Amino acid sequence: MKKISLKTDSPFFRPEQFETEMFNGREIPVMKISREEYLNESFMFSLYSLGLDAIPYVKDDTGRKYLCVTDSFYIVVERGEKGFDTSFHYFSADVKTKGDEISVTIGALEDRELTGEIYGKFIENECSVADCFNEKNMAFSKSHNSLGHLKMIESTEFIRLPYKGNQRKIMARLGYDSKLTVTAHSDYRFLDSGKHITGDIAPGTLFYIRDPKVRNKVDIVKLRGFAHDFNGEFWAVLEEIYSYPADAEKIKEEYPDFYDRECASDAIIEKNELLKTAKELPYIRREYKIGDRILHMPVEMTAAEISIPVGELHFAVGAKCYGHLAGREKGRLRLNGLPLLCSLAEIDRRFKLLYYKATGFVKCGDSYYAELKLERQSNFFDSLDTDWINFQDMEPQARAADKAAMACAGYLMFRNIITPVIIDKDNAGENITKE
Repeated sequence: MKKISLKTDSPFFRPEQFETEMFNGREIPVMKISREEYLNESFMFSLYSLGLDAIPYVKDDTGRKYLCVTDSFYIVVERGEKGFDTSFHYFSADVKTKGDEISVTIGALEDRELTGEIYGKFIENECSVADCFNEKNMAFSKSHNSLGHLKMIESTEFIRLPYKGNQRKIMARLGYDSKLTVTAHSDYRFLDSGKHITGDIAPGTLFYIRDPKVRNKVDIVKLRGFAHDFNGEFWAVLEEIYSYPADAEKIKEEYPDFYDRECASDAIIEKNELLKTAKELPYIRREYKIGDRILHMPVEMTAAEISIPVGELHFAVGAKCYGHLAGREKGRLRLNGLPLLCSLAEIDRRFKLLYYKATGFVKCGDSYYAELKLERQSNFFDSLDTDWINFQDMEPQARAADKAAMACAGYLMFRNIITPVIIDKDNAGENITKE
């Protein structure tokens, strides 16, 4: 495919909007606008040939894709301004092919008579975004506060997030009092208190977010104000101020308390959050055995990890806790995600799987303990060879879990990482069923 380049001074157009594809046996430029751009930047364009014929386009839920079948064409851009108003902007485009490169040059069109003719063709061929916007707003007439909604539309601007800029949006809601409030958001928190944001918030308020898609990244953002989009929805517009770790020194200088509390890797923050909720107990029964209903096991900690050694408990079930496979001395079971742990027990030469759920952590004195509760136990098995175990007599859910657990136990035994915990049948305790 040919390389395509763009030459223009207009902020409406950028190289990412252009690509090439085969059409009727030749390679042509394709001009795209996504639905996300349409709603985030509040503009849409339409294309016309020099004879003012509408350029064909493909439309679906993701946006529009215009097939630039002529070497010269006009572009109409309709952009949202304030309230219900939109503005029109006109451009001419020329396409030139030289070798393996296609160049597109776009310039402003100033001829008022010509732009008037183009506008006339536009309203014949297209439902303008202003028309679509009006239809969207009519739907709100059925809501509890339709007049308040229309007044708020009138007093706010169309949203205009800079492409790949430092602004973002989160949903806002119009209340019964005709005020815009920030919808409760699980990812954003107030910078000063650490509480989840919600309610009537003034522009200039600072929030932060631990990026849910990028590990170890924390952004500090400021509420710039509110805006609406072509769907008639309201949004809070946020501007990024700082990002950790890129701006670590600036954050440390301006917001030292926040830096000490939040500026660390995700794993360290997750660990600290877990330990914050640890219950303090005056007494811990330090003698325990597998089969007890509740176990309190002392934990070991690194900067980011809470763990116990592989021993009475052998592996985590259904979780990515691979510490015991990492070649560490003795092996560790990572408890940060509060996993379900499994122990392979041998009782009178028969085998049983005991499942313990890590429910949290407790503190006694200066030491932390994992609180583990017996959640389930399997039937007895006469063999550790899964080919010889009859899983069909079990309930379907237990069958799948136990089969996977036995396969995991078999692997770890083959690697000489675990051996079954031997429990004296006379001291097995009432929590271990005999059959």
